[in-house]
Amino acid sequence: MWTESYGDDRRTEACAILRYPLPGPLPLMRIKPEGVFGLANNDLTTEWQEFNREFDVKTDDERVGQAVLTRPVQEFFMDRLRGERLAFDGDGVFLWIDRYDVEDADRCVKLMEELTALIPAAAYE
Repeated sequence: MWTESYGDDRRTEACAILRYPLPGPLPLMRIKPEGVFGLANNDLTTEWQEFNREFDVKTDDERVGQAVLTRPVQEFFMDRLRGERLAFDGDGVFLWIDRYDVEDADRCVKLMEELTALIPAAAYE
């Protein structure tokens, strides 16, 4: 939770970070929406240019990043996680939620279950 000030206006913002366990370790990989001034292809690049324009992907291991970002995983991001920020780190995936409500927990767990089921087992080796 943090407070932002704009002149005399102050507002408190909150962000929840949910951690979901992975079936094996992955190197650090951050996936977030491409910013307003973001440049497609200045990070991990896939063959799907629309995905590259929508997401900024940084990773410590490009080979594993490519193994994780198969076409089904990219389609899942485009269809279900557009606008979301995630980070894979070790044996967990972290999901940032800007406007979290406790009722979102089940939805988030189902999303992470679907995502991890799409990641090829070979990516964890």
